[in-house]
Amino acid sequence: MSKKAFVGDIFEIPTARGKAYAQCTHIHAEFGHLIRILPGFHEERPGKRDGIVKQKESFVAFLPLQAAVSRQIFEVVGHLEVPVSARKFPVFRAGVENPATKKVKNWWLWDGKKEWMAGWRRPSEVCESMK
Repeated sequence: MSKKAFVGDIFEIPTARGKAYAQCTHIHAEFGHLIRILPGFHEERPGKRDGIVKQKESFVAFLPLQAAVSRQIFEVVGHLEVPVSARKFPVFRAGVENPATKKVKNWWLWDGKKEWMAGWRRPSEVCESMK
């Protein structure tokens, strides 16, 4: 039986440039595991991983993490508390590019629960401002 992936787990990702590391920060009911990709590549696994976990992530992404762990594509190499700076669910931006102009006319923002058009206030903020 393979290990289950949890928030706080640190994963080693083999790449052509060396070993990369990521940490699971959230598990979303619909999209699954959200991971923060930590900066840098390493020839050897760092003895202490708390130093790399404290760094600002290069980016965040949803990933079928449990499948990657179960298939031994990624290896769980530790577990540390998610840094305070990465505990809040990030706001994602999405938009559809116009094929003719190659530009996005309308951007949408999503905070893991609600979405709203960029330039507008979040639905909860609109309700608060109406009181």
